[in-house]
Amino acid sequence: MKRKTIFWLFLALLIAAFTIYSITPLVAKTKSASSKIKVMKQTYPDNMFDLRYQDVGQLYLPITNYGIHGNEISTGSAGGIWPKGSGQAYIFGGGIWIGSIKNGNKLVSVGYNPNSGQSELVPGYEYDETHNYAFKSDSVRLLLSTDYPSRIEELNLPDWPFGYYHPDPDGDPETNDADTVYTWEEAGEGYKPVTVSVQDGYAWFSDVDQTYKFDTGADILGINVVQQSYAWNYFFNEDFVFLTYDIINVSDQPLSDTYLGVVVDPDIGDSQDDMVGFDESRNLGYTYDFDGREAGWSTNPGYVGYVFLESPVDPATGEQLGLTAFRIFTIDVDPGTDVERYDVMAANGTYDVDSSPEDKRFCMPTGPFTLQPGDTARVVVGILCARDLTALQAACDLAQQMYDQGWVSPSPPAEPQLTLIPGDGQALISWDNEAESSIDPVTGEQDFEGYRLYKSRSGIGPLGNWNPSDPTTEWQLVAQWDLENGITNGAPINPDDVYNSRHPDDKYLGEDTGLAHMYIDTEVISGVEYHYAITSYDRGTPALRSLECGIILNKNRSSVRPGFYKLGYEKPRTFPVTQTGGYATCALPGVTLSPKSHEVLNAEYEIRFQESNGEKTYSVKNVTNGEEVISNFPNLNGEQVEFNGIYLSVQDESSSGQFKNSEWIDEVETNWSFDEFAPIKMFEIDYELRFTEEGSNTTYPPDMQLPFEVWRAAPDTSYKAKSVFVFDNGPNDTTAEMRSSLTNGDIIKVMEDYYDEASGTWKTGFTSQFTAIIPDSNEIAPQIGDVFKITLTKRLSSADRYVFSTMAEKIQPTESMLENIKVVPNPYIVRNTWERSADYAQLQFINLPEVCTIRVFTLAGDHVRTIEHNEQVESDKPGWEWWDLLTHNDQKIVAGIYIYHVDAPGVGEHIGKFAIVR
Repeated sequence: MKRKTIFWLFLALLIAAFTIYSITPLVAKTKSASSKIKVMKQTYPDNMFDLRYQDVGQLYLPITNYGIHGNEISTGSAGGIWPKGSGQAYIFGGGIWIGSIKNGNKLVSVGYNPNSGQSELVPGYEYDETHNYAFKSDSVRLLLSTDYPSRIEELNLPDWPFGYYHPDPDGDPETNDADTVYTWEEAGEGYKPVTVSVQDGYAWFSDVDQTYKFDTGADILGINVVQQSYAWNYFFNEDFVFLTYDIINVSDQPLSDTYLGVVVDPDIGDSQDDMVGFDESRNLGYTYDFDGREAGWSTNPGYVGYVFLESPVDPATGEQLGLTAFRIFTIDVDPGTDVERYDVMAANGTYDVDSSPEDKRFCMPTGPFTLQPGDTARVVVGILCARDLTALQAACDLAQQMYDQGWVSPSPPAEPQLTLIPGDGQALISWDNEAESSIDPVTGEQDFEGYRLYKSRSGIGPLGNWNPSDPTTEWQLVAQWDLENGITNGAPINPDDVYNSRHPDDKYLGEDTGLAHMYIDTEVISGVEYHYAITSYDRGTPALRSLECGIILNKNRSSVRPGFYKLGYEKPRTFPVTQTGGYATCALPGVTLSPKSHEVLNAEYEIRFQESNGEKTYSVKNVTNGEEVISNFPNLNGEQVEFNGIYLSVQDESSSGQFKNSEWIDEVETNWSFDEFAPIKMFEIDYELRFTEEGSNTTYPPDMQLPFEVWRAAPDTSYKAKSVFVFDNGPNDTTAEMRSSLTNGDIIKVMEDYYDEASGTWKTGFTSQFTAIIPDSNEIAPQIGDVFKITLTKRLSSADRYVFSTMAEKIQPTESMLENIKVVPNPYIVRNTWERSADYAQLQFINLPEVCTIRVFTLAGDHVRTIEHNEQVESDKPGWEWWDLLTHNDQKIVAGIYIYHVDAPGVGEHIGKFAIVR
């Protein structure tokens, strides 16, 4: 019986969850007896009514594809949560009203009825050419741009209605793929949906199904509504959501004396103490809590407002009609018929004033105007939340400015794509470099500056600031990386003689650390879930501080649970790179494991270089199987390329013939040195100072005896320098003997014959110089046979070759390894770190082989539970398995000592014990 009860409970929960994507527009508001639901006949295909969430910013707003916004349809409760994750609701529901006079009758098509919570509008139906309505099934979903293109197949979505573009990677304003709009079939990898905001929403619906009319027998207007929504997650506009309604007359007759309005039922917690206000100068209607307190809220209640931004044009003046009234009403006097609703909207010049706290609604209408067949009228509103009226008015002004500028505002770089991979006692975090090519829409500049990595146990709340010891947020800054460009927190921005602004102190711009795209966090506990967010930020301008991108779940924010390696697991490895050909002096290519290290092969690779028309590229060949895995990769500036589970980067020298390093060859007992090397002519040839018995004589001063010979050590041959000069013959040389011998501080210049490419002739001249460093006392001179080498930079060429090898991961469990299987924590005392609450008891079996059966027994031998571990089925639990401390009858186990038996086919068996203390 208990199992049957649990089954039906599970089924009920499943059905309730499923209704989020299969919803009829029925919402019960049971705050008083006057709130009654009118049950309507469902005549549409399954999954047609859609509820989604504008969830990128701090205003977490439910929206639908049938006119309602702000309501949690599945539970019939208030939504509009602000701040996101707080559970503090501000809106019970809202929607568009369209009123007109048709055949002498006042009609209103209702997107949200505050008395019943219903809508008369339905998705997917429209008139055909003969003005008979029919279902159009290909685009009824409520679409969110953040689903494209990554979830287009997963959610079986229709094409994004505005097409796709390819981000311009170099910021070049010339026409290219970034200026062309493509369909999904035409778009390729890296293409993005054309959007206005960080998260655009799109839906369309109509009033053409008369069975959904509240007034029995009433006619319909014959309109389609295209609803678009815009939301951002930048610090200055993350509390806004904008709604745009385009109303299209799809009937065959004019709609005269038309009014459009947005009707809202804002409920701030307990709705009985709400007050409504109106700021006429801003066209801003708002609601606030009368006593400024809400039981159970973690903060004092704030304000929610609707700003009216756009209305249809008055043909007589050519100007927008603007907001023509502001109406307030309560649940007891909700307009209940089309005539009453029309009269509420048509009361031009009426601006109601609130007098006492109560459950309130308000209507923001515009009109009248005539909507001809085929014509479109538009209404735009912004929904805002703020802590008080002053902040709400400031937010309203910014919303108005954004609208006036065509939604264009300064923006941070794009959100990086985050990848998390769990390890044994670590989390590997990586991200892409897409943000680095972002262009600010206002300045037109690529102003990317760096990345910030945040970490949280709960994933709730705002990101922390740059101070990692800040205790006020769940999200703590783990690390920060920025470009090596001289821009730090104290660096001036665009300095000139008049204006020399510095970066503000509240956002730390970094220390020129250089960029990274991977981080391994070892400050974790295996079995505990951690949330990570990677953000990008720009450098700011004199007028605007640095902007940091927001966080989007499954884009640049995700969670991971570090675990334990499976039994017998051996990590993949990379082996050192070796130079096998050529003479390039650049650093050896970097080879590291990528987040896809499970793809590493047992292979040897060779890196080769090509030169064509002055451009250098490199290719990588898998010597083991003969496959060329990278062909003519053009970047030799340290950019990483990923293949077969590894990252490879090549950093060429910036130029040839520059000083690279100097050293004594082999073991030398001397305190002489040579420094301040300065090449006068750039040649890819090294110098060697060879100490010989004969030494050499200088050309100037004549016949000064030097204890060494200067040789040019070319890659394929060596030859002695033509002439050697010594200048500044020691600033402290006070005797003739000192001036005629090599002493500390002497500058040695080398003269040679060289080919001048500019003139095409051979010339003779100085090619290099260096300074002798010889101690004034306790001198230890070099011995005959000693060699001091001065290396000059040599860039990569087609002669250079590098090889390296990798080893794939291995899983080779043995019977002796079964002794490593453990239970953690052991003993289990009341609860442990990774449990979400006391209601979710859990322990782990760790260091398990890929496939095994775990059986738990009491000391008396009674069977308690059997747990099947199969990583071939559940790959997200490598090497470990949960147990919820329930028996096979779903009963909690009692305190005591338990025996567990692990049977690993093909490996062996293991027996252990653990204790439970409650």
